[in-house]
Amino acid sequence: MKNKLNILLSLSFLISVILAIWVYYQTTHRIGDIAYNQNTDNSEFIVCNEDSVLQYYAVGTHYQGGEKMIKKN
Repeated sequence: MKNKLNILLSLSFLISVILAIWVYYQTTHRIGDIAYNQNTDNSEFIVCNEDSVLQYYAVGTHYQGGEKMIKKN
């Protein structure tokens, strides 16, 4: 009985550690919204459904230079 309990507790601990690492990664790698730029953005653009707008990092696209270049610009 102790052996099964130890396995269950070890598995729970491992899942907790993995979840904590995943949450930490998600919260530290978000850039946020990109500010409106009058030179490149269309002022008449209307979003059909704001609940389905994905950030660039959620759809497998990449920005040349990564996060540093986005923050620099």
